[in-house]
Amino acid sequence: MNCGANMTQRKNRKVDQGQHENILKASKNGDSLRVIAGRFGISHQAVSNILKQFPDYVVERVHKSVPEDKHQEIIDRHKAGETLKSIAYSIGVSTGTVKSTLERLNAYTKRGAGFTDKQCLDILVHFNQGMTRRELAVKYDAPSSTITAAMKKAERISAERGIVVPPKVGKHKRAPRKNLTEKMIETIRADIAAGERDHRIAAKLDIDECTVYRIRKMDN
Repeated sequence: MNCGANMTQRKNRKVDQGQHENILKASKNGDSLRVIAGRFGISHQAVSNILKQFPDYVVERVHKSVPEDKHQEIIDRHKAGETLKSIAYSIGVSTGTVKSTLERLNAYTKRGAGFTDKQCLDILVHFNQGMTRRELAVKYDAPSSTITAAMKKAERISAERGIVVPPKVGKHKRAPRKNLTEKMIETIRADIAAGERDHRIAAKLDIDECTVYRIRKMDN
């Protein structure tokens, strides 16, 4: 396979004028330049050039901020453990905008920071002994992404302090993917409407958090 030729072909590919509106719509939905570029088989710079044909829209998107009446809401949701991506999607701004707003309000907490050093080390030990991220998320009532951040923090702590952590025993088995029933989907939607957090819904139904997130995103 000639990778160089494929890259050149992708960079030189032109998008029909009729597709420009679709690119604009994808950007408006929150897709990054690189995601859009991959979908249409062009470079991210080409996507940027196409979007520049709509200056009013681009300016509006660049300067879009979190409304002041939403500040307390995003603070509460962030403290409750909801991901920045989920918060950003629900109010129609970028993840970076949510993060910068929380930082400006002195309310941003890095994932994993809510755990003590000992808890982070315990999480890493449990993981190395065979517990999955999903099981740890249930045990510590936290999103899987927070569990991953806690393990990375534990690795830094063990390296800096010379703490010996038992090595991983074997490989983690991937849990089989569950086929969602209509009843499960109804339960997920009801829990989302009630304000339940994604990782708790996932734990209750023994499914991935990303499955819950996809349904949340599909319904918005």
